[in-house]
Amino acid sequence: MLGTVSLVALFVLGLLSMSPWLIIPFAVVNAFIGVHFPAGKADMLRERGTYWQVLLSSLPLQAVFAGGVFGIGYVVGLLFN
Repeated sequence: MLGTVSLVALFVLGLLSMSPWLIIPFAVVNAFIGVHFPAGKADMLRERGTYWQVLLSSLPLQAVFAGGVFGIGYVVGLLFN
């Protein structure tokens, strides 16, 4: 649920032509949400000793995905202005 809200917010920020630097904090937030959903996933990763590896390795993919969502919002904003 939080990941969806984050992506909708990113789309709206792109739609409003806000700064693309907002992609970086959203990528970090989305990676954090992804590591902690579903419940117990973070605990399992900590037990295996791979928590930080999974978190840091998902950051580039989350940044690309966040950039894509922001870009789609930006393009839609340009089309309707």
